[in-house]
Amino acid sequence: MLAKKENTSYKRTEVFFLIKFFDAHIHLSDFKEISSKALIGQLKKENIEKCVCVSAHQADWEKIARLAHDYPLEIVPAFGIHPWYVKELEKGWVEELEEYLKEFPQSVIGECGFDKLKSQDEELERKVFDIQLRLAFELKRPMILHMVKATAFLENYWGLLPQKCVFHSFAGPNEILKRIMKFGHYISVNNRIFKKAEAAGLLKKAPIDRLLIETDAPYQSSIADMKELLAGIAAIRGENIEKLSERLYQNALEVFIND
Repeated sequence: MLAKKENTSYKRTEVFFLIKFFDAHIHLSDFKEISSKALIGQLKKENIEKCVCVSAHQADWEKIARLAHDYPLEIVPAFGIHPWYVKELEKGWVEELEEYLKEFPQSVIGECGFDKLKSQDEELERKVFDIQLRLAFELKRPMILHMVKATAFLENYWGLLPQKCVFHSFAGPNEILKRIMKFGHYISVNNRIFKKAEAAGLLKKAPIDRLLIETDAPYQSSIADMKELLAGIAAIRGENIEKLSERLYQNALEVFIND
């Protein structure tokens, strides 16, 4: 007599019902055709209890401030300047950024950093980043970093970054992972990492207490992809999915919530 096939899909659904997520990087202000209330409802439907709502340019800050004011338990606001938009800054941006950061003591700085692929003005990029780095130290805030082909830039900053730095959408190389870990920083990954040949190796080598997960929605993945991301990481690392989710959630709390 053949053994009855186990209903693994049912069990997986049951497991995810008990799991909660902390999305370490999402652009809530860029969901254009949905109300804030409905968007928060979608996050909760996908078990995303908390998220870091990041900004890319100056025009995002007011939108994110409103979201953080309306949903203080769900949203950690992040105010910063993405390297793609350093030429769009208006006069007084530094003072405005500092005001938002002080208005929201739980806020972080980001996303900011360097992008060699799309850099239009490397000198200005560095100047804008240095200002945000100064604010991070003065106000004791974590930073969310966008680093693309930025190895040369980073050589000038290792040891100068705040300890609570998150390298967003990390996908290697392994040499940079080693440096990130050496200085006690964090990496955050989304579904994009599974497109990389080095994904398994990186996810196995990353210390579990320095790993975060994100969607980077609505860009690199959707808010519905967190379960798939978690399942993929658990499979690669050979870890229990529930215990892994608890550890990842705790990591995010330690970076973005705990003093």
